[in-house]
Amino acid sequence: MRNLLRIDSSARRIGSHTKALGDHAEALWCAQNPDGKVVSRHVGDGSITLISPETITGFFTPPEQITNDLRKATALSDTLIAELQAADTLLITAPIYNFGPPAA
Repeated sequence: MRNLLRIDSSARRIGSHTKALGDHAEALWCAQNPDGKVVSRHVGDGSITLISPETITGFFTPPEQITNDLRKATALSDTLIAELQAADTLLITAPIYNFGPPAA
């Protein structure tokens, strides 16, 4: 089974031309991979928070010294890394705001 990881970054959830193009590309991918799996992430909606000092600490803590709090701090990062590693195809939709990509 093939895996598509779709990452949308537009601040607009409705009326986004970038999202519409991504929807079209995803539909084409799904038509070619009817048994495929799609994982979608929207980095513009705040569901993926900025990296915290605790997360950085967790990255550099030896496994035998990691605490439950540090494990929680790195859990989202671990999930996102696993999604990226499992993806056969990566679809990133990124609008241009003021001649640059969005901050998200």
